[in-house]
Amino acid sequence: MQEQKLKEEPKKETPVQDSPVAQVVSFTIDGSGNPVNVRLASSSGSSSMDNETFRLIRSLKFPPPPDGKPLNLRVEVEYQLRR
Repeated sequence: MQEQKLKEEPKKETPVQDSPVAQVVSFTIDGSGNPVNVRLASSSGSSSMDNETFRLIRSLKFPPPPDGKPLNLRVEVEYQLRR
């Protein structure tokens, strides 16, 4: 009789309810006000939250920087999870 191995299911990320989830994101605002070179400087520990933050930052439109020169930013994004 052969022993069957059970497949391990990937662990689901479950942020704790009512606890803040934060990450630090670095990006550049180009001469037209578009966020480019979006990078995660500090993860929230949840890939789905990190991906949502990338989506959020990339969807923003900023005023063009003074003199049209690219502007580098590093910001903390914090989510408060509630059910």
